[in-house]
Amino acid sequence: MKPFGFHEGDRSEFLAQFAFSTIGYCVPVPRQFDRFGVDVIVHLFERVGANVAATGRAVALQVKSDAGEILIDTKEMRDCLYATSLPFFLAVIDKAEWRLDVYTTLLRLLAYWSNPDAAVRLVPGDKDARAFPEDGSTIVFLGKPIASVLLADLEAEAIKVETREGLSRVVNHWARWEQRHLDWRDDGVPFVACPSQYETGVPFSTAYGAIDFLTVPDPGRLPAANNNFARVLTAVHGYYGQLLEHAHTLSDDARVRLTERNHIIEALLGNFLAHGTG
Repeated sequence: MKPFGFHEGDRSEFLAQFAFSTIGYCVPVPRQFDRFGVDVIVHLFERVGANVAATGRAVALQVKSDAGEILIDTKEMRDCLYATSLPFFLAVIDKAEWRLDVYTTLLRLLAYWSNPDAAVRLVPGDKDARAFPEDGSTIVFLGKPIASVLLADLEAEAIKVETREGLSRVVNHWARWEQRHLDWRDDGVPFVACPSQYETGVPFSTAYGAIDFLTVPDPGRLPAANNNFARVLTAVHGYYGQLLEHAHTLSDDARVRLTERNHIIEALLGNFLAHGTG
């Protein structure tokens, strides 16, 4: 026999797969028993005329039947939360309302940089006035859903195309943004860039001033951050150099601006190489 709660969780996963199958190829993760982790991997696709084509971008889903707090209190669960190589979303299925709510878990990386060994409580919704737990765990408020759709709207003839495209647009937007953070995580850079505000179902603005830059002060991570910055400077310097080799294709103003910026990059890179990145 199987516990009823696990069976209900399976039903939510079936519905999540149904919803996400409208924007990608869904692969459920096989397992013998339930635990926190990746339930479904979605290889996102796009419509190309009368066909669909894979984009090469994939995301991971943890599926829940409600928007309650999720306690991550073992090393295995924390590894699933922090070490994933894919953008990681929480998909909440409300079976009574036949609704899918999708939450970003981007801010989990702040908990990782603060103390990767502490228990974590993921809380869908905006920050509230609750006190910090006495057990030393970290609360991560996930904010409002980045997307919310009625399952019926994904199939309703009059609006299904619009609904599916809207879901795809938002998931792709957040997935690309989180992928940058996963690269920074792998480079040891304790940095999270979050939109100051966003609307459910609408891609957020990445313009300067619309993003909050959050970090965890830790001098011990400075060498890794500096090394990463030096690699970026090296790449940009090389790119500008290649462009200047083809300067005859640029306007006079563009060539002057590019030359000036390349001198700035060269000076910064020279400073890093002269003084080290430690």
